[in-house]
Amino acid sequence: MASRGVREHGFEYFNKVVGLPSKGLSSRHLDFSYVTMEDCEKFWGARCSNSHGFKYKKQCIDVKMVSYVEELWPKVYQRSPITNNKINLSFAKGVLVDRKGCDVNWATFATKVQSRPSHKHTRQAKNYHAERGFDTSWLGR
Repeated sequence: MASRGVREHGFEYFNKVVGLPSKGLSSRHLDFSYVTMEDCEKFWGARCSNSHGFKYKKQCIDVKMVSYVEELWPKVYQRSPITNNKINLSFAKGVLVDRKGCDVNWATFATKVQSRPSHKHTRQAKNYHAERGFDTSWLGR
């Protein structure tokens, strides 16, 4: 019997258990028509070398935005806080779209992120959920 994966239970889990919003722009609509690369670089600063992301603490002046990112990241990625103070481009765009007043469907975004196969990521998610007392049997090995 195959183990249940995030694709099967992801959206409902992220929406109902984690509490991520399910209304608004989905991850496929977070293209550069809402937020341009220039917008991202203007807000977050220059992109990190050899990466598709930005450092968020040094460039972000607004303390509320830093706390918003630090609260949202673990919910979306189901792992401990941001390592190396880097966030990826798609997450950075989503935060900026959200900041501009458009709702972002973070539940769909998280489901898409979690559906990418990675054994390391699955172990991190399993540990994250187990520490919080959630059932982790659906996460596989």
